[in-house]
Amino acid sequence: MDDCRHRLETYLLREGADLVGFTSAADFASALDGSAPSDHLKDARSVLTIAVRVDAPPGTKKKRAMAEWRGKVFPLCELAFKASRLLFDESYHALVVPPATRSAYEALQGEISHKHAAVKSGLGCIGKSSLLVTPEFGPRVALISIITDADLGGGREFREDLCGDCDICVQVCPVEDTVNEEEKDGYYMIRKERCIKCYLCYTECPIGAGNTGH
Repeated sequence: MDDCRHRLETYLLREGADLVGFTSAADFASALDGSAPSDHLKDARSVLTIAVRVDAPPGTKKKRAMAEWRGKVFPLCELAFKASRLLFDESYHALVVPPATRSAYEALQGEISHKHAAVKSGLGCIGKSSLLVTPEFGPRVALISIITDADLGGGREFREDLCGDCDICVQVCPVEDTVNEEEKDGYYMIRKERCIKCYLCYTECPIGAGNTGH
């Protein structure tokens, strides 16, 4: 287990991943129907989450931020595909769960929750914007996950509230009461039906604002 995990992590970081996390499939016991790893891969035991930074510092316009995010999707998918091949070579099954598809983008819900996998594996917290917020890059990351029946071990859940007293995402949101600091099960929530996907909570977060770009 440890050797396989170490090889995967070393390979991914060498090939361009900025963050790599591991969590147990059992950590998704409270996932929404159809959103648990075992709903997609029988005998799922682990979820591997890969993050790459997105160059969208404060002041970046929506169109540019979207383009920067999309520009990371292909290399991110390639990284995940290569990692899945490494697992296949060791006789494990692996299923790549892509970054947000169009349907997931519209519904604000994916096949599994990349951000919750990232929290469980210690990569960051769910911020007041309901986005994953990492200490290194804030919310400016693109995420992809791999479900596998390999036992890769878990991570230490990220429990620090990086937002603290900051409410910039609340203030810049153009639709009142979308970002309202409500919590559920210990995580910040937003009112999805009000979200117009303006990207301001993504770009204007001050956390990690100086660490974007390569």
